Amino acid sequence: MEMEDIKNKEWRTRLRFLVDLLFSATMTIMILGLEIPDLEQNLEKEQILDFAAAQIPKMGIYMITFVMISIYWLKHLEHFGNIMVVNTTFIWLELLFLLFLVILPFWNGYMTVFPEIYQFKILYSLNVFLVGIFSWLSLKYATHNHRLVNPELPNATILTLKKQAITEPTLAIIAIFAGLIKPFLWDLTFLSVPVFFALRKKISRIPYISKITGNIFKPKPPKT
Repeated sequence: MEMEDIKNKEWRTRLRFLVDLLFSATMTIMILGLEIPDLEQNLEKEQILDFAAAQIPKMGIYMITFVMISIYWLKHLEHFGNIMVVNTTFIWLELLFLLFLVILPFWNGYMTVFPEIYQFKILYSLNVFLVGIFSWLSLKYATHNHRLVNPELPNATILTLKKQAITEPTLAIIAIFAGLIKPFLWDLTFLSVPVFFALRKKISRIPYISKITGNIFKPKPPKT
């Protein structure tokens, strides 16, 4: 094995490890925004129930963000599954993708504490938009002229991946304007994200590249 092959393999492995580490940390840190009663206050049962009920809206915001991050992770698995080698430019695009990803819990915390301030939802949506845009840019760079992907990967599949990668940032922008009409439409738009994610699996299925042989494995069509 040549030194260049060894370097590419190591860079790819370390980037994948960093991505998974930051995804797991981002998913975990958000739970810190939820609270439990102070046990030293000797609260009555009704007070404890009232306190728990007050956490429900916070948990709803947490679940929206958790699902959003989960979908980005699943899509990253698909994208990275088609990446054969990496280079410095691709790594920087991935780092910018991760930068905006790990900021999501910050805005999630503000929305949890100040749910009535719509400006925080706008900033959250813009953050989701930037995560999606850098995910799309990473994919666009890697697939341009099959720069970093398997040369046998069909152009139709590349086009499908790019279209699917733009779904979340598009919905994030739609959510901003929808929420300006009616605040609940912001939540409704983001709740539609997993629906679109589930539907696109039935519309088009993405092949997977073997890391060992480099062969492309096409998933079986869904049962009718």
